[in-house]
Amino acid sequence: MIKLAITLGDPFGIGPEVVAKAISLLPKRFRQRLVVIGCKAAFELFCPELESLEIIDIPCGKFSFDRYRISYTHSALAALEKAVSLCKSGQVQGIVTAPVSKEKMARLCEFSGHTEYLQSAFSVDRVEMIFASRSLNLLLVTRHIPISEVPASITKFRIREAILTASEFSSAMNDNRPIGLCGLNPHAGEGGMIGKEEKEIIMPVIKAFRAKGIDVRGPFPADTIFKYRRDFSIILSMYHDQGLPVLKTLAPFAVNVTWGLPVVRTSPCHGTAFDIRGQGKADPRSMLASIRMAFRLARDGQR
Repeated sequence: MIKLAITLGDPFGIGPEVVAKAISLLPKRFRQRLVVIGCKAAFELFCPELESLEIIDIPCGKFSFDRYRISYTHSALAALEKAVSLCKSGQVQGIVTAPVSKEKMARLCEFSGHTEYLQSAFSVDRVEMIFASRSLNLLLVTRHIPISEVPASITKFRIREAILTASEFSSAMNDNRPIGLCGLNPHAGEGGMIGKEEKEIIMPVIKAFRAKGIDVRGPFPADTIFKYRRDFSIILSMYHDQGLPVLKTLAPFAVNVTWGLPVVRTSPCHGTAFDIRGQGKADPRSMLASIRMAFRLARDGQR
């Protein structure tokens, strides 16, 4: 029986709330296949009926939404560590993570987020960040790096790795539409007039894949490719803010999938939303979609 670990993320955010709401919307048979890990004191504010759920409490001291305490982030990291341990022992086959604050997480460890933490924890060389939804699938070629470092990070190796992952994901989703690539520069470089990355780096890799029979197209200007998003199984965005503003506008309930780990990992496509913490206003649909996607990928043996 496939089981999933769900970490509550930063208890000071909306993680416990969206997890509780999402679980309440699942059929009862799925609730028995979940292990909720995190600050129970925060979770039970939104999920008082706890008897049908397996919960591993990671205490965070006296909890309240009045002010942030560093113990909350300690709890979030400890929950993540426990989830990894359950995966490695085979007790669960995937992890669904509620959001943490990257800023606060960086105060306690060397990682800038879940993706980097899990890559290190499972000792894998390559992971990719994919955002999946009904209207748009998106893969980030570069992730959480300063914009000033993006051009140097767009290498033939990175483009190649991203296309390979995009092809794997499209196959897992049984989607045979072409893979589309954004250019790095405005107008996709305008034939080399506005940057040469498209001609010298991106296009040669595309041609090599097409020669192998993999239908990859581009690079397209980022200001037009998303208009034709339904023509592609997945679109590769060269950097974080090139693709994610579009995705969060068109598909606010998308799922973040970390591809390349030995276990499934998904998460909702939103942050901690400290501004609405504890108010009962958080929308659980992205978390619900993340749980469903994790079950699907684990069932099909996809990573």
